[in-house]
Formats: sequence, structure tokens, C-alpha cells
Amino acid sequence: MTIYLFANNAQTTLANSLTSSATTATLAPGTGSLFPNPSTGQGFKLTFVDAATQLLNEIVLVTNRTGDVVTILRGQEGTTPQSWLAGDLAGMLYTAGTQNNNIQIDQFQIGTYAFGIAGGTGNALTATIPSNLAYIPTNFTFTLQASNANTGACTLNLTMGTTTTGVYPLTKANNQPLVLGDIPNAGYPMLVSWSPVYSAYVLQNPATGQGAVVTPTQLQQQYWLYGIATGGANTIATTIPSPLTAVSDGMRVNVRTLYANTTATPNLTLTLGSTSTGTIGIVKGNNQPLSVGDIPGSGYVAEFVYSSQFSKWILLNAYINQVTLPAGTVIQTQFVTSTTGYTISPSANILSLSITPQYANSKLLITMVCAAVSSGEGQNGAYLTSYRGSCLTNIYMDSPATTSAVTYNMVIGSISDNDYPIDYYTVYVGSNIPNSWNETNVQYPTANYSILIQEIKQ
Repeated sequence: MTIYLFANNAQTTLANSLTSSATTATLAPGTGSLFPNPSTGQGFKLTFVDAATQLLNEIVLVTNRTGDVVTILRGQEGTTPQSWLAGDLAGMLYTAGTQNNNIQIDQFQIGTYAFGIAGGTGNALTATIPSNLAYIPTNFTFTLQASNANTGACTLNLTMGTTTTGVYPLTKANNQPLVLGDIPNAGYPMLVSWSPVYSAYVLQNPATGQGAVVTPTQLQQQYWLYGIATGGANTIATTIPSPLTAVSDGMRVNVRTLYANTTATPNLTLTLGSTSTGTIGIVKGNNQPLSVGDIPGSGYVAEFVYSSQFSKWILLNAYINQVTLPAGTVIQTQFVTSTTGYTISPSANILSLSITPQYANSKLLITMVCAAVSSGEGQNGAYLTSYRGSCLTNIYMDSPATTSAVTYNMVIGSISDNDYPIDYYTVYVGSNIPNSWNETNVQYPTANYSILIQEIKQ
């Protein structure tokens, strides 16, 4: 980048000849003072014209002058470097490049050199500003037209002319990260300044304000207090937006967990904004270790408060642990009923119900009820037979050694039974009915049937 200097009626001749590759030229004695004296980053255009025909010319950029000697960059604005003779003309003439470098009133008013349209995404912006610069000037201020609303902290990668300057944070007052809604929508005019002190761009007009004001949306969404867990079952990590750099007594955070804890000593690593506060143990109550399953699994929202006395995170909503419940307590209940009644053979009627036990090896009481449409005289664990017109109820216990979902099926159908007349029917209820049984063509009466499952503390 060069700041151009000017002088009125500055013309002279060359004191000595110069080759097409020469980088200095000597002007006629005593005439150097007619021209500007550029310092670093400054210069002026000088045009050489042959004295013999005045048809040959070359434009050079003068970057330094010491007395009558000038330092030059050759062949500017599309002209060709060539050899010159002593006595050839040298003067500051109007050039297209010099004039085009000046900002016109219209360009100034429409912000040609201080306006861009943002690209990228809502939180990772890009933009290009027309410029001859290859760097970001200190406190450079410009306007961007937003293409998206932001949802949190942002960055900006600005290109000055053809030079990409790199990705830097886009912050607001006192170098605080942007929050949800600071860029409220596409088309929002963003007034941005570059701060070399912060090594960041500063948004001068955030929609939520410069101060630490909680908006209604942020309040309702618990923006400043809610995080989603990463890490493992016993090594929880999460990040929340914050200008703070350390935890303090009474600080609260809610975390949507990924796993159930499997040890009594899990920990939490909280990052405030971009600052990790370190790995801190989790306890409950009066500094008591957790029980396995106090954080029961994926999707559970764990509520933590920091205690400086214990130097621990206290889990406020430990899941009700099985060992604290009296025997016979119903931990959970699941229920399903059919909506279409029985269908006509040969299709079997199947009703399914799944349950996820909170504790492995806890007892499940499964009750299956339907209006009986069969006859028979036996009962065998997983299924019953009953006479037509009665109510059929099947009750049995199960103890799955898992905390993963298990499914129980109620299968109702009829099969050929050579021991009984053809007008008798059999209803099978249970979870282990063989698929190989084939139904006979039997009409079933329409009625609904249901399954009830209860997990019971032992």
C-alpha cells in the first residue's frame, strides 16, 4: 500500500542516462526539491518522456528522494521499462492509476471501501473489502451486511482486496463473546472495528446490547446455565457461554448427560466461554460420594452447584437410588392396550410392550389380560388356555439382568388341536409363543386386550 504525495508544476530533466533495469535516477542539479520527499509507505508517480520525439514514456513510482537522487520502481501502470538519456524529461504528470486511487464523493457515500456482505455461516463469517492493503489497519472500521443470525460466539475471516487476513474472534464490548441474537437476522447492518489489542473484531452494535443483559429468550432457554455433556460416563465435560474464567461458590450449571455414572467418584470439567476451569469431583448431599446410577443415563438433566467449602460440584438431583427404597416399592409402570380388537385368522394378534429397567435384576411383574375366546384346561407359565366367555389373565414375574430395554409380547391366536372338537379354540398369552404354530381358520370375537408391566424393588 502506498500513500501518494503530490506537488504543483514539478518538472525537470534527467542529469544522467539510465538503463532499463536501473532503480535510481539523478535529476538535474538543484531540482530535486521541486518534488515531494516520501517516507515509508509513501510515494509519488514520475513520468519519463524522451526529449527527442516526446513519443516515448514510462511511469515509475518514486519511493524515496535524497536531494536530487530518487529511488524508483519501474514500469508502472502498464508501461515498459526502457533506457533513458541525460536531458530526457521527468515530471509529475496526471496518471490514470493515481486518479483512480482517489475516492470520489459517491464512492465515499455508498461505502465502497468500507462495506461488505457477509458469507460463511451464522457463527463463522467471511467477508471481502475492496482494498490495496495486505493487512488490517489498526481500528479499521467497516460495515457488514449479515447473511444469517448468530446462535453463539462468532469468528470473522476478512479478505482485504486479495489478501486473506485470517480467522479472528468477533466480539463485543470489553472483548466479550457474542451471544445468541447479537446478529438477529439476515440483512442486519453490522458495524465492526478491528482491535489489535484484543486481536479480535468488535461488533459495535450487537442487538442484545453491549452490557451483560440477559434477554427474555436467553432466560427462557437457560442460555447461560445449560450445557450438553461430552466425555465419558464418569468424566463429564461441558461448555457454557461466559465471560468468567473460574468457578465460584454457589455457581450453578445444568448438564444434559450422555451416560449413567458407574463409579462413586465421577467428575465434571466445565469450560466457561473458552476457559477450562479444570476437572472437579462430583458429590451429593453433605459431601457424600455418589451411588452408581445417581446420574441414570442419556438425556438426564443433572443439576450441579459448586461448593468452595468442599471444592466439589454437588449433584442436587441425584436419581432416587434403589437401595433407599423399601422392598415392594413400584419403581415404574408401563401399560399398553390394543385398539383394534381381535382379527380373523390366519393372522395372529400380537401386542408388544417395552420397558427399560432402572436396575439390573429387579423384578418385573407382567400382567396380560384379554377376553377369552378359547377352551382348554392347562396352564403353563408363559401361556394359558381358558373356556370361551371367560376373562383370561396371565401374571408372571421376570428378572432381566440388564438396564437395556426388554420387550414382552402378548400373542393371541388359535392352532389345530386334535384333542378337541373343531369348534373349540385356544388363546395363547405370553412372551415365548413359537412362530411355527399355524392357526386354523377361526372367527374371533372383537375385544381389546392389554399388558401392564411394573418394576418392583426387591
